[in-house]
Amino acid sequence: MQDKRKDLIEIYIQRWRNKDFAGVLELLDPKAIYFDMPEQTTVNFDELADYLSDDMEAESNLHKEISGIKVINEDHAFLTYSLHEAPNSLPVMEGTELFEFRDGKILSITDNYTFFENENNQEETNLATMKKLGLTLDALGEINDKILALISDPDNFKDSGFTLQKLANQSAISRNKLSFVLNQHIGTTFFELLNRQRIMWVCEVLKSMSASSSILDIAYEAGFNSSSSFYKAFKKETGLTPKEYLQNKNI
Repeated sequence: MQDKRKDLIEIYIQRWRNKDFAGVLELLDPKAIYFDMPEQTTVNFDELADYLSDDMEAESNLHKEISGIKVINEDHAFLTYSLHEAPNSLPVMEGTELFEFRDGKILSITDNYTFFENENNQEETNLATMKKLGLTLDALGEINDKILALISDPDNFKDSGFTLQKLANQSAISRNKLSFVLNQHIGTTFFELLNRQRIMWVCEVLKSMSASSSILDIAYEAGFNSSSSFYKAFKKETGLTPKEYLQNKNI
């Protein structure tokens, strides 16, 4: 049983390296999802086509090394990997992918990764990345404005299922370009920027909320799908709890 799981992952790796897009999709369950931990983004099967295509394009100029595959049980296994600009060079990214299986197919992939940055050549690296992505300085500003406009749209930020892929679909801009502009130009992640917009909206509503209103109801309306994520985001953006914010408002 363990060998079958390991074999499936090795086939997945080989097809990924060969840029066999259709072959990768064949290994996935029709209800498969991909979860990007750093971006806190969940991509369902219908969106995976665009998502995987972007990732393959982004890795086309990088060398991917697999450092290990470990089968946990009949339903789960994970691999560890790193991305390099050239074989035997220092990694630019390291990560793990946790696989969940069902009926001989991959049901979910949870990707958690870390980028490594060298401050001495960060500007040079950014310029090289812009060139690979086909970005100009003018395009950076245009994408920046489009990101802010779409995330500030209530129809988007109030959608608890709004993802980076949905932003890419609406803007007709690839996820890789959006991520680059978010991280290197705006200086944040998609998830942080989205929650910031939600908290701004919540704060405006709190200014005029009635005594019978529920703070959590307002949070859920803003797009949060759990109380813990709301309270964490609120504290991060305002430095206060919602209760403290209301007390200061009434002083």
